[in-house]
Amino acid sequence: MKQRLIMWLAVVAGVALVLAVAWAAILWTRPEPIRIAFANSLSGPSAPAGTESLVATQLAIDEVNAKGGVNGRLIELVLFDDASDPAVARANAQAIAESPCVAVLGHYLSSASLAAAPVYKDARIPALTGSAAADDLTSTNDYYFRALAPVSAQARSIAEHLRAVMKEPKVRLVHTRDSYGKNFEHGFAAAYPAEQLHVFGLDVAAGQIGSMDGTLAAAAQEPGPGVIVVGAAPDFSPDIVKALRRHGIKGTIIASQGAARESYLQNFANEPEEKSHPGFFSENLYAASSLMFDSAGVAAQAFAVDYKAKAATSPSWVAGGAYDAARLMIDALKRAAVHHRFMGQGIQKPIRQQGCGSRPGARRTGRDRQSEIGGRRADGAALFQREPRHSAPDPNGFLPLRSVRHGAAATRAHRSA
Repeated sequence: MKQRLIMWLAVVAGVALVLAVAWAAILWTRPEPIRIAFANSLSGPSAPAGTESLVATQLAIDEVNAKGGVNGRLIELVLFDDASDPAVARANAQAIAESPCVAVLGHYLSSASLAAAPVYKDARIPALTGSAAADDLTSTNDYYFRALAPVSAQARSIAEHLRAVMKEPKVRLVHTRDSYGKNFEHGFAAAYPAEQLHVFGLDVAAGQIGSMDGTLAAAAQEPGPGVIVVGAAPDFSPDIVKALRRHGIKGTIIASQGAARESYLQNFANEPEEKSHPGFFSENLYAASSLMFDSAGVAAQAFAVDYKAKAATSPSWVAGGAYDAARLMIDALKRAAVHHRFMGQGIQKPIRQQGCGSRPGARRTGRDRQSEIGGRRADGAALFQREPRHSAPDPNGFLPLRSVRHGAAATRAHRSA
């Protein structure tokens, strides 16, 4: 009996040893994952949008990993929180440049993206965003790309909508004098009658808007009815909307795409006026959006179901843009035959860029470059060929304009012509 026990123990030990050796061999031969930096606002004022982007991006990564990854290698996201702060984004970009990451997905804010962009360019690491819309981000940097229309095209779409649907009302355009706001003003003014447009600019320094009282008081004193359009990124537009309402403007305000999220209303929730009079800030507040799931196609509906199952909440255009950007990145990696960046085995392969509008500052569909992803870094601009499923602009470079109307009780979405 004792000998049988010893024999069984020996057999178990032997099997365990064989399994351990086999598992070690598997681990030893398993290729390293492809690491992609996810640089976004996971804390700070834009944390809800950053979190939404992360859920959508992880959905795309999980889909490809479930099928074996890219050329047999799994994709691993490495998270970098820019805290909704351009200075933090710039510091994180340097850390990304020194990491094994071969590419970047992000950022949410244009201000954060613009701050990090020179570092990515110097390190020759391609970055792709599904939400940062400032034209200057891509027009001056061969290593930064976007999966949505630039802000000048968004602004032009709003202007065309006002001309076609509202029959050229008088417009007071309030914009920030930063890259985003200037691009917005340029796109809007190019498509709107000058005699019906009065422009008010707000200075921005060190990531803060300067005094708004004089400028917004002048806007509020403009005689007659009209519409106010706010051309500012989501890190600034809530403060502008608050100031406009506090200056007595109760009429229609149209904000850019960054405001087209239900969580945008949380910027007003704790204000005393909102607590005393629900809807003080949000009544008659609209936002243009490139994607509305209630009027989107089958693929977008399927994504929305998957997103809601994972996040227990419905996605916005932010999630759609992040998902599209991740799929574009994955497709580019597949066709570029990515190797570990320290192997020194780069393979050149042409990758065509997704077009981003018809404005001079936007990148063009069909602009061919050579991309070498491999070796230590991508040597050359990666030009993404695959059309996003959700957030692509139309062939003329204009967003299929839809509007989100924010009300006192809840966000109500309506498709505009």
